[in-house]
Amino acid sequence: MTDNDLQTSRRTTLKLVSGTAVGAAGAGTATATDDGQSAGGSDDGSTQLLLRLDDTPARGAPSTEDAKFAADQSQQPLLETLGSMTGVTVRQQFWLANAVLVESQANAEAAQTELSALSGVRDVHPNFEVPNPEPVDEQRLVPQDHGQYTYGLDQINAPDVWEQFGTKGEGVSVAVLDTGVDADHPDIDLADDGWAYFDENGDRVDADPFDPNGHGTHVSGTVAGGAASGLHIGVAPGADLYNAKVLDDGGTWAQIVAGMEWAVEQGVDVINMSLGATGYFDNLIEPVQNATGMGTIVVSSAGNSGQGTSGTPANVYEAFSIGASNPAGDIAGFSSGELVRTEDAWTAWWLTQDWPINYYVPEVSAPGVGVLSAQPNGEYAFFNGTSMASPHTAGATALLLSAAPDLSIEEIKSTFRATARHGDGPEAFQDERYGQGIIDVLSAVTAATDGNVVEGTVTDADGAPVAGTTVVTGFGTEAETASDGSFELYVADGQWDVAVDQFGYQVATESVDVSGGQTVTQDLTLDPGVDIAPLSGQPDVIGQAESFDIAVRVANLDALTVELTDGSDLSADDLSLSVGGSDLPLGETLELDGLSGEAALTVSVSDSATLGQFGLVHEFDGPGGTITIETGPSEVLEDPDDAAFEIVDWDQTEEIEMGGVLGLYAVIENTGDRTATKNVFWWLGDPEGRNVFPRPARLRGGEQVEIPFPIRIPQAFDRPGAPEQHGWFTEDDSVSTDAEYVGPGYTITDIETPRRIPYGDTLQADVTLLNFGNSDGEHPIQYGIGGSLVGSATADAAPGETTSVSFEFDTNRVVRGAYVQAVTSLYDAETKQVQIGSGGGPPAIIGGSAPQDVDGDGTYEDVDGDGEFTIRDVQLLFEHRNDDAVQNNAGAFDFAGSDPDSVTIADIQAQFQKLQEWEE
Repeated sequence: MTDNDLQTSRRTTLKLVSGTAVGAAGAGTATATDDGQSAGGSDDGSTQLLLRLDDTPARGAPSTEDAKFAADQSQQPLLETLGSMTGVTVRQQFWLANAVLVESQANAEAAQTELSALSGVRDVHPNFEVPNPEPVDEQRLVPQDHGQYTYGLDQINAPDVWEQFGTKGEGVSVAVLDTGVDADHPDIDLADDGWAYFDENGDRVDADPFDPNGHGTHVSGTVAGGAASGLHIGVAPGADLYNAKVLDDGGTWAQIVAGMEWAVEQGVDVINMSLGATGYFDNLIEPVQNATGMGTIVVSSAGNSGQGTSGTPANVYEAFSIGASNPAGDIAGFSSGELVRTEDAWTAWWLTQDWPINYYVPEVSAPGVGVLSAQPNGEYAFFNGTSMASPHTAGATALLLSAAPDLSIEEIKSTFRATARHGDGPEAFQDERYGQGIIDVLSAVTAATDGNVVEGTVTDADGAPVAGTTVVTGFGTEAETASDGSFELYVADGQWDVAVDQFGYQVATESVDVSGGQTVTQDLTLDPGVDIAPLSGQPDVIGQAESFDIAVRVANLDALTVELTDGSDLSADDLSLSVGGSDLPLGETLELDGLSGEAALTVSVSDSATLGQFGLVHEFDGPGGTITIETGPSEVLEDPDDAAFEIVDWDQTEEIEMGGVLGLYAVIENTGDRTATKNVFWWLGDPEGRNVFPRPARLRGGEQVEIPFPIRIPQAFDRPGAPEQHGWFTEDDSVSTDAEYVGPGYTITDIETPRRIPYGDTLQADVTLLNFGNSDGEHPIQYGIGGSLVGSATADAAPGETTSVSFEFDTNRVVRGAYVQAVTSLYDAETKQVQIGSGGGPPAIIGGSAPQDVDGDGTYEDVDGDGEFTIRDVQLLFEHRNDDAVQNNAGAFDFAGSDPDSVTIADIQAQFQKLQEWEE
């Protein structure tokens, strides 16, 4: 996944350590290709298709075993027919959707026509691919500092559930279907047997947990992450966390449904699917419906394509679709939402006939902007996306089920909808932005357990309703009043204060005693009260003959008195004050007759004022008493200098360690007199480039501050030994130094693997790598075949030394054919072709005899097909090297082993050398 705002011009984005990360990475439901799908084809030209059967035996099945048995029985006649067909191989059977994955050697159109005609087949579609989550192009937002919890946990009131109900999700299981997980992250704790990895055919792969993308680790951390960094990141840290890797470079239908089947078989309560494709894809309806029918709620991200859109599977009616809110409680611009019209959107009428005529996506919303969570290798990062909102809701569902385990799926959804908070107020209806509103898990759990309701009306002293005010309880729940002043909120059994502290009114508090699902009415009356909200204060430094404003918001202000604080160096003769054009001598009272609104106290310093400090005491009188505040002190100087931020010390490291953390710092001094807030920037490569990182600093005159800046430089960020510059700058000063990148770097020097291997044997690839870097260290090496990741290993060698790693592949996992093996390091990639099982070989080049592979190595030395390898074969290949029959089968004549896509002189020279060795 690519971060969207601090992306470097090289391979990756620099990430801060110490519990934060620089990028607000975009993440969430992906937008597919033009039609939302990409067909499933193999490198050897075969076609993968899914055959969907007429019956839906899993619907209504009492258990997974019953559903599997019913699907298998339903598929038996079709399997017998497929077994008798030439060129068709059954790759996988599914039961959560009644489907069979087959591979046909025919072209896509012919295969579709042939298979669609089979008895019992309702539909045929490709094993299409859902893309990996993509970045969200929205300005980075830094989450508010809420102490020991991320803002997302606070926004949905998760910590209050932990405290009031004594649960963090214990006894509930959540499965994340995503890009994988770093199970070694200190904030991630997988359940026993809580990991699975499925390939593009839906086959389970024997591999330890891993996540090359980071998206799945982030989502998992939000569902059930801990607080190893001192900051709680997970909504339900007590829940049992499961993770299925169903996305590699995208994920096929077979991968995703296999992951869903595994999760349902594990008996998980909640599936989180922060994935999808924009649009409506009927072929995902059945697995969502059947998972839901077996008691597993499917929570899914609505999408990141904005208003008027939605993505599948979230827009399947039975799924629980989630939009994304930001720290301010608004809905993110990227968050998808729309009114889905069932008949227009979906074609599988037999699956949607019980759905309403129309319905909204999302159903509810949750935090999805600037969400801090886990990343591989023990790191953390901020991500944006409905992908981040969905796991907040999945975790909240775990909290709800832990406290109320008997809730049905519809009761779970309706409880969250009923207690959600809409940004347009309590009278707002569900819409395509908020859905029903942002979830409030404390209210949801309270409603589903004790179920006590406090309702009432808030009015002013004249009996008029007070709308838009917040009513809070001592239990922790709160509600906003409607236009008629009414409110309704939930509390647990007990005696609780119900209070309103509204600006411009005196605090009103009443007490209620409730139990046993009781509904009580408690009205509140607000009396007018004087109120003050400072908007700006005194400056730290002011010059003679200068003035400043102290801005305030006031309500019901009858009178104002201002005096100098004790110990002030100035006298009343040094200052003049006014409010709205009316003079206010120090120590005297200005009558204001119930002033409400914004006001400014203008303070002017005389040109001969005493040099020194002064503060002010303000007394605001009105209904309910007097409010007293102090401002200042300010220091009066004769001619103060403006703030200037100079860099007086900094870390001038000359080695930029890749894969490590630079412990950078800068000491900044304000050499001026006035206080100011300015940005201090560290940059790498170019002070006007993309890797420029601001840090705000507020300094009084003469004050210094040390700004620590630990930053992780990713592996392979640049080539080891490459020169670079880095430094700091402010608007007043700049410094820089020369440095070079330090780290290991591995290039692939050789891949030893057979060109041909019998079907069913284990294929082994031995890879030799050279560390061309300037330090030792480990790098990941990946091996894939036919476009699918097979495994990974670690290279470790001293600079200038070679090392080797080996990979094994069970050829039973693919059909017979020619495949490309790919080995990738962080710096390069190499490929080798292999023929698994007997291949048809190239057609005849001359005459009627096709070329033959005389030594079984996968290349066809005997060009004329006479059963012998002679100089004539070399001559014929040279003479016909540009013929279509040769170039279209270049892999068969890749004697040089360097280019399987074209036959060159290098191949003919290698063939001739092979002949010489053959004759010896």
